[in-house]
Amino acid sequence: MSKLAVKNIGLLCLAVIVLVGCGGQRIERDPVKEIKRELNGVKPFTVLLHDMDLDGYQYKHKYAVLVPEGSSFKRAETSWVNVSDAFFKLHQKDLGMEVLSVNEVGRESRMVAPPGFGHLVGNEKYGQWAVGNNGRVWQFKEEYNKLRPMLGIDSLVITKADYDKYLQSYQYNRPYYGPTTTDGRTTYGTNGFYFFLARPLFFSRRLSKREFKKTGASTSHGFFRSRGGGGWGK
Repeated sequence: MSKLAVKNIGLLCLAVIVLVGCGGQRIERDPVKEIKRELNGVKPFTVLLHDMDLDGYQYKHKYAVLVPEGSSFKRAETSWVNVSDAFFKLHQKDLGMEVLSVNEVGRESRMVAPPGFGHLVGNEKYGQWAVGNNGRVWQFKEEYNKLRPMLGIDSLVITKADYDKYLQSYQYNRPYYGPTTTDGRTTYGTNGFYFFLARPLFFSRRLSKREFKKTGASTSHGFFRSRGGGGWGK
């Protein structure tokens, strides 16, 4: 990937704009599609839903993107991007999850998956399955080991059994959040015990904002009050 392309990614500006079509129908643009459009020709790459928030009556997302840099990867983050109520609800369980991936040959997946499962985990170019205390576990090669913090899975043990269950869910076009405990917690995503421990500031912020539930005045004109948001952070 050229230095110019990396620079362009650093300057990328995303805007979620509500358009009014024929007959007054609103067409809401998808910020993940915006990222894909800006990264046209770049491969492989991974897009994660890094953060979520409610600012007044406006829902917001922040994304992290892993793109090639030399023989490894570079991580960049968007600033806050305004999203619709419906889009926020669609992804409310997806904190830290992969929401788009494109592999080395350009094959795209919009299936919500644990971070890196789309084309990094299970790919012999980047690592291998090794025998551990939990059976066969994924190990990145030394030169790709920094992918763990980039993906937000530094201390997470990824088992082959877990990965196989993801592949099975993928075949049935179902998002995969890992095994579910008796109290309803999953391994990955907003309801996952791992991200609950790894992202305490997010969960304290969400609790302080009534679990991101809107209250009070109608929000029907929220898009037209504030249509900004976007841009890559440093």
